Amino acid sequence: SRVQNVCFGVGAATAAAAGAFLTALVPINPYMGHNFTMTAFIIVILGGMGNMKGALIGGMILGVAEALSTLYLMPSLKQIVSFAILIVIMLWRPQGLLGEKV
Repeated sequence: SRVQNVCFGVGAATAAAAGAFLTALVPINPYMGHNFTMTAFIIVILGGMGNMKGALIGGMILGVAEALSTLYLMPSLKQIVSFAILIVIMLWRPQGLLGEKV
């Protein structure tokens, strides 16, 4: 219980710091973290729920794919490429890259 509370506190503090730094770059509005939240959601689903190694691999795959998509396509299509990768991986392996069958 204590470890969970400490982890939650560290996570909340990190999210608060990220939000504070983000306000210097982006105008404040209710949807300013939407892109980051969707990217994090896609990474967790790609890697397999609750699998840290899978999340790391999914993050690497998505990061490289988004960087290459902004290089060769319009930068506004970055989210579409992310969702296309998500759909392809989910069709190939529904439990995620390193997830286990339930």
